[in-house]
Amino acid sequence: MNLFKIGVKKDGTSLPDMRERFERSGFLISTVLLPIEHPGGKWYETCFFTDDDSEVVNRYRTHSEAVEGHKEAVAQLKAYLKGKSTTLEIGNRILIGE
Repeated sequence: MNLFKIGVKKDGTSLPDMRERFERSGFLISTVLLPIEHPGGKWYETCFFTDDDSEVVNRYRTHSEAVEGHKEAVAQLKAYLKGKSTTLEIGNRILIGE
């Protein structure tokens, strides 16, 4: 899995963002710590991007949930790209297919 951290906080530590681009397909899955405080604290969010659109597919309360959710989203996309599925469903959202 190609997880990497991007960005730097004021104290010099990395932001816990994860992104994986699928170059040949034009898809990007990104999981980030949302910068705005929400009710109940900070949240992580996984988004699915194409060249034309984007879709929030899930939100998480903890970093470990976000990492697992990101891995699951990547696994679902890889299965779709390998032809193992005719639909792409991530986070209970059908993104491609019926």
